[in-house]
Amino acid sequence: MVGLLPNNKQSRHDSKAKVKSYLPVLGLLALTLWALLDSFTYLDGGADPRTDEVWRSLAEEVAISDADAVEISPIEVPPAFSLQKFIVISEQRSGTGLLTSLLDHHSNIRCGHEEFNLQLDKTHLHKLMQHNTIDPYMQQLHLFMEELPHSKKIKFGQNQNLTHVGFEIMYNQGVMAYHTNLLHQFRRENIKVIHLIRQNKLLQYISTRSNDLDKREPADGPHDPHPTDPQKSSAVKSLHLKVDVRDVLKFIFRTRGEVGYIEDLLAAEFGTDGYHRIYYEDLNRDVQGEMNRVFDFLGVQHEVVESELTKIHEGKRARRYFENGNNRNDIEAALRNSKYAFMLDPDPPSYPGW
Repeated sequence: MVGLLPNNKQSRHDSKAKVKSYLPVLGLLALTLWALLDSFTYLDGGADPRTDEVWRSLAEEVAISDADAVEISPIEVPPAFSLQKFIVISEQRSGTGLLTSLLDHHSNIRCGHEEFNLQLDKTHLHKLMQHNTIDPYMQQLHLFMEELPHSKKIKFGQNQNLTHVGFEIMYNQGVMAYHTNLLHQFRRENIKVIHLIRQNKLLQYISTRSNDLDKREPADGPHDPHPTDPQKSSAVKSLHLKVDVRDVLKFIFRTRGEVGYIEDLLAAEFGTDGYHRIYYEDLNRDVQGEMNRVFDFLGVQHEVVESELTKIHEGKRARRYFENGNNRNDIEAALRNSKYAFMLDPDPPSYPGW
């Protein structure tokens, strides 16, 4: 009987392998549970039963796809590359254009945009994230980091006295594919992480759908997701959206679930003080104050920074984007009766409210 027992060392190795293979499934289950709990606790009281049913049904429809488990391998980084690296993690239309342009204005920082999206087509990026090892993805990331100091800064200053280099990665550009393994790799390589969050998901929805519409039918010139021309911004702001109330609620529900999931992963990997969380709304209210806190996290001196980007949707009430009056009323009723009613409230200096 003794001869039939497995070797203890081999047994431990097999157990670790099994646990590792379950990580993506466990992550997906955790996110689904988070979303279900969120959907069942949204009410502050006095809910419309019809609205309640809409929110509850979304819990079964929304799920985040997860890739197969990946293995972490050491990455060979050229020793001559001595700049401190950082990554901005966020979702589309959450203010990353503003944050990265402000970072790039600092004399010691070179900050790019969505390099995985700008320099790779969707097919290439998709194939890159299908590998069963994280190595190709990290090698591409390091290549972008090495190229950025040799490219021209967005507008201000020169590439002199650089100490830091980084760019932004959206959730769907590798974070959701590699989840914990990617964050663990960042920590191992001392790549600092900034998590940018937009709390008002209604305004994020409006920005996302307006941007999508301008891609299909460009308003006043070629499509530009981050315009510097006030005339182009004004044209995009004048667009009207044909949407269904369920589409709005589903977007809010899904994006909040994603943010909560990523926050949990970051806290588990880095601890509460090992990464920097910044809210777009706070950045919008106090640009220099919030940027000084980012500079403290990165370890660079305080500098006055500015962005050349325009604020596309500044000063327009949210309800004016929705073309159909019935849809406007349904959206307002659904949010008024939920814990997301704050999304309808004014938020100076840019948002006058619903």
